[in-house]
Parts: sequence; C-alpha cells; structure tokens
Amino acid sequence: MAIRIFNDKHGISVQNFLERAIDVQFKEQQKHEFWILTTAIDVTLIEPVIKSLQESIPLTDIYLAFDISQIPEAVQAYSNEALWVIKSNLQNSGINFEFTSLKHHKHAMNGKGYAIIQRCHNKITEGLVVITSADFTKAGFCGKNVELGHHSTTKKDLRAFEDLYKYLVKKLGCEVTTSAKEPQLQAPS
Repeated sequence: MAIRIFNDKHGISVQNFLERAIDVQFKEQQKHEFWILTTAIDVTLIEPVIKSLQESIPLTDIYLAFDISQIPEAVQAYSNEALWVIKSNLQNSGINFEFTSLKHHKHAMNGKGYAIIQRCHNKITEGLVVITSADFTKAGFCGKNVELGHHSTTKKDLRAFEDLYKYLVKKLGCEVTTSAKEPQLQAPS
C-alpha cells in the first residue's frame, strides 16, 4: 500500500500521477479503461483529461459515476446535455463512454476513486487504482487542493474497485430530472 499527498506543490496531482504511472507501466495492452468515481464533478474537465491520458495509452472505455446531489438542480440539465455531447464526441473517436448519476436517499455519496484498468480476453491484466479525497474537479483532480490518497497496482485491488463501483451504480444509480436520460433534441426549425 502506498499513501501520498496529491497536490502540485507538495506532491503530484492525481491527474499527473495517473499519466506518469501509465507511461511507465502500461505500454502494450489493447483495452484500456478509465474509471471515475467522484462526488463533485467538473464536466468541462472530462475531455481534456481523456485527451491528456491518451498521450500515454489508447483509451477504449470511460466509466463515470458521480453524486447528482452535488450538482445544483439549476445546473443538472446543462450537465446532462454536456455529458451527452461528450459521449457523442468520444464515440466519434472510437471511445465508449458510460455515465451514471448516483444519489443516496439521505446523504451524499462521498467516495472518490480513479482507475486505469487494462484487459485482455475480458480479464484484468494490469492497472492502477487511486482512492483519494480528490473530486474530479480542477481543484481536486488537477492538484490545486491538498488531497491524500492511496494507490495500488494489484489485480485484487483493481477487481475490488470495479466491483464496488458496479455495486454503487446498481444500488445508488438514479434519474434526477434529466440527469441520466438522453435529452430529446429538437430538429432545427
């Protein structure tokens, strides 16, 4: 187990850590997935982060789960529209993008974790998981805040993260306003 500070001045940001670790460890696998589990999210960060990660590895799948209660209701429709645009853009680049909003009935879903998972023949072959206090925001993920985190490259931890992610999506996945539905786009008049 390795625990570190994730911050630009007192360590390294989560984003830079993932990029550097991938560059060193992950060279020739065919399927690369980026998993994002976060409370707060900055949707404008998704495409630049993916573009940056793609400089190290060819991503094939992106999985995003975020706490919808952390997005003000007035912004939820905008965020939903933005996510569907991102999904379309990524699909045009050959990347599968799945997103789910999460909501606990009484409290915020406060878990945050990121994983790069490589698969060969549908089995995890390698990867990196980071469990951290850093949200997927410019302040948290990109290193402005001082965050703590644990990282691992064991298959056991990668499988555990994937299993927990899927459990949360199954148990807390929701539709709030239009947050998890594809928008009904109107034809131009």
